Amino acid sequence: MNSLPEIDTITKRATYQTWRDMMGRCYNPNKHAYERYGGRGIAVDAEWHDVNYFRLWALSNGFQKGLQIDRIDNSKGYSSSNCRFVTATVNNRNRRNVPLITAFGETKTFSEWAQDVRCAVSYAALLWRYKNTSISDMETLISMPLELNGSRLDGRIKAKKKSSRYIEAFGETKTAMEWMSDSRCTVKYECLLSRINKGVPTELAMDAVYNVRASKNTIGVGVGTT
Repeated sequence: MNSLPEIDTITKRATYQTWRDMMGRCYNPNKHAYERYGGRGIAVDAEWHDVNYFRLWALSNGFQKGLQIDRIDNSKGYSSSNCRFVTATVNNRNRRNVPLITAFGETKTFSEWAQDVRCAVSYAALLWRYKNTSISDMETLISMPLELNGSRLDGRIKAKKKSSRYIEAFGETKTAMEWMSDSRCTVKYECLLSRINKGVPTELAMDAVYNVRASKNTIGVGVGTT
């Protein structure tokens, strides 16, 4: 092994922490991540069992505090030929269970889209939409404003009702959530469901001035009776 270069205490501790976490994931059944690493056969190259060998490789291959060690091929273990140092965003993207969204001709993770200027909502709201609405167009999922007609579209209202209630109007059938993004619906989500539950015809229920019209009609009937 080549001699280690002079390194400061902070870097020495950081490389040791990276090494210890890596070894723990692969060989300590008490670690919460063991099932996804050592539990499925992911191992550390024998040479790297010595922290000094690992540290020498790390310092020669871009190690910086704040970066994470990443396995290029998730089916293989930790070794000099299969590892690199990357940002947390890149590392998360390389995980087996991270879903990807393709929109605007690009494929990114949820966290990456949440940082894109074309995304109109937070990471949490984007994830909620993906899991709880029937929006199938990914560009709409990403770029639709947080509020339409005053109704929040980030999951603060019960998800099951939003994703399962279907309403027919104008010859089309959509969920209540989908009608929120239709220009013909000019009322809030809660108002729409409340009116429909009271028996108001769906197309009238979507009209923001329906109550005003109804009130005028009621007044007209009252004045006409003597």
